[in-house]
Amino acid sequence: MEYIAIIADAQEHDIDNYEELVQLYKDDALPDNSSVFRFELEGEAVNPLALLVGRGFFFENDWSADGTVSYVGPVSEVE
Repeated sequence: MEYIAIIADAQEHDIDNYEELVQLYKDDALPDNSSVFRFELEGEAVNPLALLVGRGFFFENDWSADGTVSYVGPVSEVE
């Protein structure tokens, strides 16, 4: 199953929650200070490991949980 991890600076762009972040992604309007990562995990069901992998991408690319808003989930839920 293909997953997506999206993160952005919440304070700089006044993004209140992950639903707003996902809508910005759908509208192709993510702010410059954001990142998107796609990855695959085996299996067809939603995998709880996806959250850990997504957060790993965030922290590996110098993102912090402080002052950010993020979404990690199946690509099918955002496209």
